[in-house]
Formats: sequence, structure tokens, C-alpha cells
Amino acid sequence: HVGKQRVLDVMDCRTQEGFQMAMADWVEYYNNPGKEELYNVISLEFSLTQLDPLVVGPQVVRDIDWVDNAWPPELKAQQRDETNNMTNMKYPKVQKYCLMSVGGCYTDFHIDFGGSSVWYHLLRGEKLFYLIPPTPANLAKFERWSKGGQQDEVFFADLCPEECGTALLTAGNTFMIPTGWIHAVYTPRDSLVFGGNFLHGFNVDGQLSILQVENRLRVPSRYRFPFFERLMWYGAHKFAQRLVRLLRNDPDVLALTRWELIGLQELASQLQVWSVSPTHAAQAPDVIPEPAEFVQALFSLLQGNLPEDIDDILFQSSSAVTAAATAGAANAIAGESLTAQRSGPGRREELFEFQRIEREKKLKQQQRRAAALEALQKQRQQEEQLLQQKMQQQQQQ
Repeated sequence: HVGKQRVLDVMDCRTQEGFQMAMADWVEYYNNPGKEELYNVISLEFSLTQLDPLVVGPQVVRDIDWVDNAWPPELKAQQRDETNNMTNMKYPKVQKYCLMSVGGCYTDFHIDFGGSSVWYHLLRGEKLFYLIPPTPANLAKFERWSKGGQQDEVFFADLCPEECGTALLTAGNTFMIPTGWIHAVYTPRDSLVFGGNFLHGFNVDGQLSILQVENRLRVPSRYRFPFFERLMWYGAHKFAQRLVRLLRNDPDVLALTRWELIGLQELASQLQVWSVSPTHAAQAPDVIPEPAEFVQALFSLLQGNLPEDIDDILFQSSSAVTAAATAGAANAIAGESLTAQRSGPGRREELFEFQRIEREKKLKQQQRRAAALEALQKQRQQEEQLLQQKMQQQQQQ
């Protein structure tokens, strides 16, 4: 269904060296019961092949995936190349992968590109996952481990043993890996998996955090989420249109969840940084001809204000966008919504009230940190004074 001559990127798990193999040769190797090599295929993206219509991702993923709900469908429709050649890529082509591993293969600890979430369906075989949450401390350890060149000597889970969990998947299981989770995968038996990566609006701050990790680790562009920055602009544009409708009390639009609001505030701050850089601002799509002006309007919307020229900024270059598709899975993914699916003037007030509460929380956090820092400084001063007194006493003796 993907063609006998389709060239696969294959990893030799023993040597950790990559090479290429035609699909016909891979099938012969995979089906050979006497095979001794440990070969692994984890990057076969098969969208637009004959296999594409036979595999459908979970509905909840399709409801929130920004590639489906923020990226212009007309651009996606222009994609003709079945491979992932960036030269001919028209959209982030990461939605459908086939992973084929033989028993004994191991993929070391990593974070999926761009902090993207993953859906993962095991058609046959078994997979054992080692999973570590992306806390600031764990991400810092991961960076040091990645930079230190000790991957062959140090099992990363040993650096945070209290937080590493496992999940054994068997045929028929579907699995979700959230934003930024550090994970490794062992294959006990020959397996075949279908899965895909997706960015969404329920953990934008987490996705941006992983972007910074990739920047500090200097991850090559070929190993990054394609069109990441441009997709962030498209996602922000989609959210801005939705905010306008909320502030106008459109009864057909779901309110933003607290996770979306927090992420959108972080995204607005990141876009502001990008907008003053010619290199990054060039990633803004045609629907945002003036990146700096758009960011300013986005901040105004987050503060509950409707700029007079907001329709010109958001709607002049694109048709009206309905937010129901993006928000349809809000309760399933986020667990709660800022307000119920209702209309009326109360929705706007509740949006402002949420923002006020969030600001107060941040202020209290800053005050607690300042108080803790002050207490620590006083403690250090006292310790220094005691140390000086002891030294003086010793000198006198």
C-alpha cells in the first residue's frame, strides 16, 4: 500500500547507525523467522499513499489537531509528494506513521519533536514504554544527559528513578503520549504500530518549552516538527478569531478552557518576540501580513478589549472560521471548560474573572518567592555572622 520501491529510513539498533532500504527488501527481512539483525523503522509517514484511507486517527485527535483545524486546508490539498521531503512539503506531514520493529529493538529516551503529543495504536506485537513526566527538574536532567554524551553509559531513568513509570502495550491497545513526556521504547516481540504526532491548544506553553529545549540542544532542523513556527501563528490566528466571537457573545462558540487561556498568553508573549525578528516574522503566514500589529491585537483581546480595526486584522485575508471543530474535544482533553456551552453576557464577565484570578495567583506566587528569597538571604547573613563570631573566638583563643 505504500509501494515496493518506497525508500525507508532504517535504524540498526546494535550500532545505532541509520541506512536506507526499499520496502520490498524490508518486507523480506521482517518476515524472515531466522533474522538476526535488529532493524527498526520509526519514521515512515504514509499520508497520501494507498494506506492512508485505511488508517484513521482517534476522533479526539482530529478534533484538536492544529494541522486539521488551523492550517489552511487549501495548502494541505496541494501536497502531492508521498515522502517527507521538505522541499515539496505543503503542510506539517506528521499525522500518520507506520512503525515496524523486530523483537529486541530499543529506542532510547527522547521527547517527540516540538513537544507534540502522540497517538499510538499497536496492531500486532508488544511495546514496553518507560515514561517520565516533563517537570522542569526532569527536563534539566534530560538536557544535561543529552549534552553529556553518556547515553551509552547512563540509563536516563536511573537519574530520576522515583518518577519513571512503565506501560506494556499489547495488540489492540491505543495509547496517548502527552506534550513533552520523556520516554523510551523496548520491543519484546515483532510489532507493527500506526500513530501520529499533533500540536494543539491545551498545552501550548509545554510545546513552547520543548522548543526551547531543542534550541539549547541545537537539534538539527530535519529532526524538528516541520513548520512549527508557522503553525503557531496559524493557531494564534484561529484563537484570536474565537476570542472575538466570545467577546461579541456569539452563542455558537465554546468558551476557552483555562488550559487554552494560559497557553494563549504564553503564545502571545512568544509571538511578540518573534515579531521583532525579521527571520522569525517571515514565518508568519499570509493571513497575518503585519505580525507586530496582530500580536498587539491579540494582547488586547486577552485583556477583554476589541480593537476597532480587529475585523480588518483578522478577517480580511481569510474567510470566517468556526471554532466548534477545535473546541469540540475540550471536555475530553482538558476535563473542564471555563464556562458551559451557553450564550449571554455572563460569558464575557467570566472570561475577565478568570483572567483576574490568574493574575492574582501569579502575583501571590511572586510575593511568596520574594518572601522566601528574603528569608533565605537573612538565614545566610545569620550563618555568616555566626561563622565570623566563631572565627573571632578561635583567633582570641
